[in-house]
Amino acid sequence: MDREQKRQINALVAGALGYEIISGEVDNVNPLYNNGHRLKEMDFARSWAWMGVMVEEARKQGVRIEFASRPNEEFRVWVYKNELFDYVVCDSDSLPMAACLALLKAKDIYVA
Repeated sequence: MDREQKRQINALVAGALGYEIISGEVDNVNPLYNNGHRLKEMDFARSWAWMGVMVEEARKQGVRIEFASRPNEEFRVWVYKNELFDYVVCDSDSLPMAACLALLKAKDIYVA
């Protein structure tokens, strides 16, 4: 996945968490959101710290994300939305990306 695709996923995750753009740059590549951070800072798709923020914010919205990994296997992510269980296996080389994709699926936001 290239840098632009990761940026788009980060923007989708920010929107799914309810963050709104309050100020953009010339081409809106690095807008400022209402949580006080710019998009380039909120690297949900690569950062373990931002993944933690995402998991906590999703939990506040009734979406619980749990995950596990095993040697030489893809990450397994379990998503609970309003107490309903949905098992998701995300094909990703990083857990933050797998968690992003699982959250987007739980919110019915599909990534091309």
